[in-house]
Amino acid sequence: MFAKSTLLPAFIAMLLAIGFGNVMSFMALYGVECGIGNDIGLFFTVNALLMLLSRPLMGSLADKHGLVKVLIPSLICYVATFLIIGAASTLPVLLVAAVLLAFGYGAAGPMIQTYCMKCVPPDRRGVGSSAYYIGVDIGNLIGPVVAGGIVGEIGYRPMWDLMVIPVVVAFALVLAFRKRIDSVERAVLEER
Repeated sequence: MFAKSTLLPAFIAMLLAIGFGNVMSFMALYGVECGIGNDIGLFFTVNALLMLLSRPLMGSLADKHGLVKVLIPSLICYVATFLIIGAASTLPVLLVAAVLLAFGYGAAGPMIQTYCMKCVPPDRRGVGSSAYYIGVDIGNLIGPVVAGGIVGEIGYRPMWDLMVIPVVVAFALVLAFRKRIDSVERAVLEER
């Protein structure tokens, strides 16, 4: 049902999903608070279109240069996303955040999924995929529940700023386990 080798990438996936789940849950309400109204839908459109570009582009770069080397800039973009959202009050600024989100979570999520799949032998890829999605589902559960409480107590802007914390923890884990991630990639390449 679960492979211990997928615990790290599943946990990182959970941390990253916490923030993304909040974007999906609260951005429309935040747009109303900022006076943007229905035009906030453009945030989601720009983000989705650029994810179509960022995922194959960043995946190709990860194949060429390694997961960690591409994951680090993606996580930096993801951190910047929340800082910009927290400071934004106009649609153009939020659209900048939508672009960064596409190259942040839009790229980091699939790279972590790839890492999860590389942590298991080919005959256990179903377990690897399941572990990744369990992490994402837990993050999507935890994020909006915690963020809803934060919004109720101190408002949207501080909540967005606090969403940097799980991403920074994920970033620290990637750096701390960089050699392990690289060794998993090398082992997969040697199998081919």
